[in-house]
Amino acid sequence: QMYKKLLSLQSISVKCGSTFSMQGDWSLTFHSRQSNGWLLYSVLPIRYGVGSSLWKSTLNTDYNLICTMEQKKSNYIWQRLNLRYKAHPWHGISAGDKAPEIVRCYVEVVPGDEMKYEVDKETGYLMVDRPNKFSNTMPCMYGFIPRTYSAQITAAYCMKKTGMTNLEGDGDPLDVCILCDRKIPRGDLLVDVKIVGGFRMIDSGEVDDKLVGVLNSDHTYGRMNDIADCPQDLIKRIKHYFLTYKEDPDQGFGKSKVIIKDTYGREEALEVIKYGFQDYEAQYGKLETELASTLIEIAKKIST
Repeated sequence: QMYKKLLSLQSISVKCGSTFSMQGDWSLTFHSRQSNGWLLYSVLPIRYGVGSSLWKSTLNTDYNLICTMEQKKSNYIWQRLNLRYKAHPWHGISAGDKAPEIVRCYVEVVPGDEMKYEVDKETGYLMVDRPNKFSNTMPCMYGFIPRTYSAQITAAYCMKKTGMTNLEGDGDPLDVCILCDRKIPRGDLLVDVKIVGGFRMIDSGEVDDKLVGVLNSDHTYGRMNDIADCPQDLIKRIKHYFLTYKEDPDQGFGKSKVIIKDTYGREEALEVIKYGFQDYEAQYGKLETELASTLIEIAKKIST
């Protein structure tokens, strides 16, 4: 009965100081004890050769634990699915173990592209967002950090730093401009990037930070650790691109709703990424658990 409750992610009632175990497809042992008024516990599964916990429990009431799937089990399911199906570049790919200092980024646009390519949020495929309107072309690789999101937390940080009000996140993953000394002919690929700084950009009242990084281990840029180390003429070109790429010459220059309030260095860029991760967790953090729960429910129906 307890095994069925675990599979359906229902609550389990236990008494303080009790120890109980169960056997089945999963080998689980629960231990609980009272300490400073809180119920402590550990879960020790034995499956797939994984020695750490596949399940974790969150205290609900004094003697009631709600079981939820821990990250490792969800990760295992996602990894198996990725062997069969292409991962969504935004939701299905990790930013890497060394994030936020070094992040795995998805490249959408490369220098010379005459189209603005962007990942379709629903399918994950790279699509044509729009042709470049005028003569501006992106001077570097451009993409985003997976599993980041610009929303309330990111916007609050921007308002704190600028003193502006009534800003909101743009609802997209965090963008990254990537410096590299070799020509890469196309986008739709992954690269490891060392973050060095960024532009605090605001587009029509939406926070749209443009982070700057260097291709990790790049022979020319790889030793640069801060945006101040980078060639300033190139940084100005990137900044100029974002300030002018939406301007219409028939409407006169200087009327764009895009502004860049600051250019910031590495430490502040890492803060922006941290808040981007937090915004993503708040918006999409249940994706993996929901998938795992759905698969478990399907497996239960098949087994019965």
